[in-house]
Amino acid sequence: MGPNQRGLTQLFSPGTITAVALYLPVHYLIIKAAFKEGYLKNYLELFVLFTCFTLFELIGAQVLGYTVMLTPFYYIIINKIEQKSAMI
Repeated sequence: MGPNQRGLTQLFSPGTITAVALYLPVHYLIIKAAFKEGYLKNYLELFVLFTCFTLFELIGAQVLGYTVMLTPFYYIIINKIEQKSAMI
């Protein structure tokens, strides 16, 4: 192999294997339990949570400030959705 070619073992890190084998199944069970226990009420909340975590990984700690600033808007939107569904 030349200096620019990598073997198959160099393409994956131990963190990748851990993430796939451990974190994904554990997080699936946590999300399932959160829906069952009422901590997550709908898929919109899950989407917002997932988006915040994704942005945190991409941008860094700065996303925490944005999340705190947008929390009132999220609260208002979720309350309006719940009020509309309660009327039906």
